[in-house]
Amino acid sequence: MSVFLAIFWHQLWGYRGAGVGWGLGLGGYAAMALSSWTVMRGQGDAILEVLKNYPPEMMAFFGDLTRITQPAGFLDVYFFAFMPLIFGIFLIGASTGLLVQDEEAGRLDLLMAYPASRATLFAARTCALLAATVGLLVIPYVTLVVGAPMVELPVGAGELALPFAGAFTLSVLFVGIGLLASLCLPSRRSALMVSGMLLVASYLFPPLAELNSSLEPVAALVPGYYYQGGEALEDFKLAPVLGFLAFAAVLLAASMALFGRRDIRVGGEGNLSWLRGIRAVTRDSG
Repeated sequence: MSVFLAIFWHQLWGYRGAGVGWGLGLGGYAAMALSSWTVMRGQGDAILEVLKNYPPEMMAFFGDLTRITQPAGFLDVYFFAFMPLIFGIFLIGASTGLLVQDEEAGRLDLLMAYPASRATLFAARTCALLAATVGLLVIPYVTLVVGAPMVELPVGAGELALPFAGAFTLSVLFVGIGLLASLCLPSRRSALMVSGMLLVASYLFPPLAELNSSLEPVAALVPGYYYQGGEALEDFKLAPVLGFLAFAAVLLAASMALFGRRDIRVGGEGNLSWLRGIRAVTRDSG
């Protein structure tokens, strides 16, 4: 347990810079969203008249804009709709580099020389990333809880916890996706590319499916299709949250199993040792 805690706290401390930057950014984003509520509350009828002329394509990508003058619809459009995309950038970068970054830099084989099993290293670092995720989500949550009464937004702390619970479980899922991709693909760069494509698809395909019903089967395959966002304030569904957690548990278990059997590259091999070998043979033959 002492080894686990040592690795956990060391990894968590490593997120201090990202925590300050992303935390302040998410908190500022929440505060900016709250500042728009006074406008919505004071000019709601005029805004709804303008929204009637908006094209359906915009309605699909930004949600039901006709509910923007209601607390749940307002928070969904102004904050929670973009939350997975913004926060997903941090999660994918952190998860794909959680183990492979040290391996590509030639440090992981040295770390494994210490009296710590692979399972302990994997579990401690993953838990540290999840703890950092909770900490980063707490900042915008507290901002909304504290700021809502100031702008007379009628939502309580308990209600706001529901969409954040959905955001956290979706975050855990993307951590699992990034970790598994980094261990299956030949380099962190390729894992970033694949995970990033899935993140963008998760954001784009659900609204596209509303415009073209033939895309519905494809949209149903991406996590964003089941993300509730601000709608959880009025109609929270437990099934998507449990589904995210179950799928994330499978991905994390598969990642741990792969890491346990992985042939760790030693210092100097780089991130694509097999490609370097092919290039060397080609150069010598030429």
